[in-house]
Amino acid sequence: MITVLSNTTGASGTEIGTALKAVETRLLRPETLDTLKKYGIEVMKDKNHFKDFGDIIEQVSGTLDKYGDNTVESVEILDSLGGNITYIICLALYTQR
Repeated sequence: MITVLSNTTGASGTEIGTALKAVETRLLRPETLDTLKKYGIEVMKDKNHFKDFGDIIEQVSGTLDKYGDNTVESVEILDSLGGNITYIICLALYTQR
């Protein structure tokens, strides 16, 4: 996954690792969970456990496919997960399934 993201974005392994950590950290924010839920993306298995990260990526990818590139919805989803710093890496992550 790191190699694909590096080839797609031109980012270093360190930058990609930092971006992935940022995504995981944002999944702890209630506002991120609310945004994802708004678009039908469920990241929790139950009250205390997250779904597998790969499953979350698949859900996000499917939802982004549904809304298309550069739409209000897709930008809101990606921004909630990555913010400004990791937006491009998140976009590559969720579109490179």
